[in-house]
Amino acid sequence: MTAITRNTIPDKKDEAYKYTNLSALLRGFADPVDHPTFPRVVNNAACETTTHDNTATYTIKSGAYIVLVDDLTTNDTSSYWISRNINITIQENAQCLYVRMLSSPCAVTDHIHIDLGPTAQLNIIHLDAGNHISRTTVSIDAAADSVTDISAIQILSGSAHGDITTRINHHGLSGKSSQTIRNIAGGSAHAVYQGKVYVATGAQKTDARQSCKSILLSNTAEIDAKPELEIYADDVQCSHGATVGNIDADALFYASARGIPEITARQMLMRSFVALDLPHLSDGIAAQIDTLIDRALSEVSS
Repeated sequence: MTAITRNTIPDKKDEAYKYTNLSALLRGFADPVDHPTFPRVVNNAACETTTHDNTATYTIKSGAYIVLVDDLTTNDTSSYWISRNINITIQENAQCLYVRMLSSPCAVTDHIHIDLGPTAQLNIIHLDAGNHISRTTVSIDAAADSVTDISAIQILSGSAHGDITTRINHHGLSGKSSQTIRNIAGGSAHAVYQGKVYVATGAQKTDARQSCKSILLSNTAEIDAKPELEIYADDVQCSHGATVGNIDADALFYASARGIPEITARQMLMRSFVALDLPHLSDGIAAQIDTLIDRALSEVSS
């Protein structure tokens, strides 16, 4: 994969972009910025990093543990287009925690490809806290006994558009993957999740799970969820599901009966909805995620 440019914007007829019309969404933006920022390596473990133009490559050595932080948040009101190609190789028995935080008036189109070695582990935390436009494509080639966990939260208000599209290819025995997606959309926002799990012939004992749950806060907001399975092995445990609904009216009534103002109750219920079981994070990163979620919930509730 390469970074999307003005000349390579996918057509909406492309099945992978049927819910995200980039030609229309990017019409008001100039060409992608040159030399964008890339994820930073937080700890000084064994990781080789190279960058060139709009592409970054990370190689995490066997047995290492690496934290990558991708901070695309800003209080700046200027808007521009960020388009990147990010390649990550996680060698045998290595571990990677990749934290992505998006909150800006910018458009972000990222292609992320990850090669996950035998017995390697990958955790991705993806938070879109009201970024104006985002399309994140993640493809993972997973070897035997590898473990992948993706936790994604999109809290979108106004006219924001957020799309996370994933494909996990299980190529070896006893691989595990879990995708947990939570969407909240208000105003005229549009949240998209497309997730595909591919289990190759011979990738027996694969355990792959997808769960996408979404809350719609207005009649003009939109959510599209399409989890998929493509399986060519017969001894696997794979599941997928998607739900879309409103805030629980009974829970709101229960809170109201106990004197909790409706707007406070709604925010409490939504906060609980996006409270995923995340891996251990440093105090600074955890605090930043909490602040972004609280601000996005306040905006989507107003």
